[in-house]
Amino acid sequence: FCIMLRTIYALGFTLISMLPHSAEAKQNRAPRVHYNINISDPKSHYADVTLRLEDLTPGSVDIYMPVWTPGSYLVREFAKNVESVSARGLSLEESKMVFAEEPLNFGAALSPIKLDKNTWRLTIPKNVAAAEFHYRVYCFELSVRTSFIDEDQALLNMASVLMTVKGAEQLGGDLSIDYPVRWFSHATALEPAEDLPTAEKEYTESELRSLLKRRDFTYPNFDDLVDAPVQLGNFTKFNFDVNGVPHEVAMVGRNNADVDKLRDDMQLMCRTMAKVVNDHPCKRYTFIVQNVEAGGGGLEHKNSTVLMMSRWGYTDAARYKGFLGLVAHEYFHLWNVKRIRPAEL
Repeated sequence: FCIMLRTIYALGFTLISMLPHSAEAKQNRAPRVHYNINISDPKSHYADVTLRLEDLTPGSVDIYMPVWTPGSYLVREFAKNVESVSARGLSLEESKMVFAEEPLNFGAALSPIKLDKNTWRLTIPKNVAAAEFHYRVYCFELSVRTSFIDEDQALLNMASVLMTVKGAEQLGGDLSIDYPVRWFSHATALEPAEDLPTAEKEYTESELRSLLKRRDFTYPNFDDLVDAPVQLGNFTKFNFDVNGVPHEVAMVGRNNADVDKLRDDMQLMCRTMAKVVNDHPCKRYTFIVQNVEAGGGGLEHKNSTVLMMSRWGYTDAARYKGFLGLVAHEYFHLWNVKRIRPAEL
């Protein structure tokens, strides 16, 4: 009996020693990430990005920029457009403050160390409960996989704008975007944090050039966040449904499309694609159509797509048919590739 008791005691002590101590478990907990993108000066082509890191414990945190974007299977050097990296640590009281319109000017300055081409390390000291990691990113490449900002619009492909924290990729959070009040349109598959009322107010020309408005979104994880591009600016939209699922089409830039015909043809293409699988995976779907002087192409996303079309090509029968083929191609990726795909992806 004594031998058995000693054996049980030794086994119990071994099992207890194998359990993680509470401090160690807390140390390994990934920080939650909340984002703010500020586009206060669109003519500069820059976005100011702030990551608020919460639930921090002493130690190091690695923050990195993707070298990929969903649907485009090549290494993308997005970090080359990152400038002016800085960070501040916040005490528990300071961490209770919300995002300011400008980067924080209080808290303890931290010194990010660049580890490699797309990774920065923050060392978190004691008594720091949260941190704000700030940088600027240059956005002036108009394509379906990159980001573009000018005085008229912002197309944000999030993998080329947002960093994330290593180990926190599966955590959800929120994203706020501050952009010129003179831009009245937005389109994205991201979930809005709340339905914001439209302000009924007259602005002077000076105010229209300087005032910002904010739009808030939520995201379940980093993959879904970067798989949902955001379009801002002044553009028209139209809608249709497929199997009861609402679809929105943002027509960005001048164009010669017959909207009624385009709506009917896109709806027909999408309904035809949906019949192949006979089940629709989306709650809603967003088309972002960039009407450009020259070029074309598209890139699929989980609940949306970005397409490029020659702005004056809608009256050319061959180009119009090609565009509808592009619509069908990218839309069918909802199933093939985005949800049915090789294990390697």
